[in-house]
Amino acid sequence: VEDRIFYVRMDGDNARDGRSWENARRTLDSALLDAGLEGGEVWVKAGQYTNRFRADVFTYVYGGFNGTETNRADRNWAVNPTVLDGNISTTPGTLILGPAVISTFGLDGYGAISGFIIQNGAGRQGGGIFAHGSPRISDNIIRSNIVSNVTGFVASGAGIFSQGGEPLILNNLLLANSAPSTGGQNGRGGAIYLDSPAGALPRLYNNTVLNNVATNGGSAIYLNTNAAAVLANNLIAFNFSGIAAASAAQSGQIELRHNSVFGNVTNELVNVTLGASNILTNPRLVSPAQGNFRLRADSPCLDAADASVPFSPFDIYGQPRVAHGGLDIGAAEFNGPLVADFDIQLTQPVQGSAFFAPATFPVAAEVTGGTQTPAFVEFSANGTVVATATTAPYSSFASGLLFDTYQIVATAVSANGSVKAS
Repeated sequence: VEDRIFYVRMDGDNARDGRSWENARRTLDSALLDAGLEGGEVWVKAGQYTNRFRADVFTYVYGGFNGTETNRADRNWAVNPTVLDGNISTTPGTLILGPAVISTFGLDGYGAISGFIIQNGAGRQGGGIFAHGSPRISDNIIRSNIVSNVTGFVASGAGIFSQGGEPLILNNLLLANSAPSTGGQNGRGGAIYLDSPAGALPRLYNNTVLNNVATNGGSAIYLNTNAAAVLANNLIAFNFSGIAAASAAQSGQIELRHNSVFGNVTNELVNVTLGASNILTNPRLVSPAQGNFRLRADSPCLDAADASVPFSPFDIYGQPRVAHGGLDIGAAEFNGPLVADFDIQLTQPVQGSAFFAPATFPVAAEVTGGTQTPAFVEFSANGTVVATATTAPYSSFASGLLFDTYQIVATAVSANGSVKAS
């Protein structure tokens, strides 16, 4: 049976058949229309494609190509960013509500969306992805999507709105998606909203879910009535709220294991129960405020995931999985050396310094040698971070320390997460 593969590149031509990179289509929607007739794969070369897209049943959509590949396994979504942008408004600062950036109809698992950056959706039911059935949604960055009220639709699931099946949601970064509506079923599931029928079992593995908002519950993940699920190896942190289910009766149907859940502002867990294998301490990301969502070498998420569940061979940064002997929690696998190769010395305060409480005093460190460059240096007092410096010379001020004896330590962190302490 001949593989049905359709190719898309920004400098393509819709008058061509789309059956090779040389004869690629120019627009994704044109290739999706052909693939939907009898099913097939759609390979999309790196670039930005602005529209709202629909992938019908038996259609598998893949990004991350450089336009020369003959094997799907050779793509690299980190090196070849392929952006699906839902901002179809021609007026700056305005949004046009409509379908999600991409809708997929993966009945019985026959469908996939993989290897994309999906952003700027303004949906009425799902902002980034609307998924009906049981598609595979993997290896994507889903960011800055929103859902808002439209009569007849559920304004929830700003990142992913899933209904009618049991999707596999795997190795995605869901970032800064927002479901701000209120009333009824609206405003739920800032990152992910699951509305599965009784008996279905959605699976969420190795996703990183950060800084999402939902005003009516479950900013990270919301499970509607009757929905069951298995959540394993996910990093869920710093959202407006955490994981929520519609009713307490669902608690026994929702399995959570080997997840990192931390720092979600309100209602971290509603009608769900964490088992002993889950981690509730700071996941220690390199620098999320600056867009670096890698794990640090001192993260509790290293080698802490359950490797018995399916996982992608590469993480969201295109780096190999299981780099240090065990699978890591979240969408980013730590791949660097555990210890940075530079040296660091605390230069201020000097040993034996004394200050009046509540104390404010200078802190400084010197970094020398090595091939790596620190992304920042953090200063801690008895294990609590009290100051950070991002450029050399690495200096700042610590303040508010109460009467006590403190050990001050300077820790330099590289961009790939390697650390070195004074």
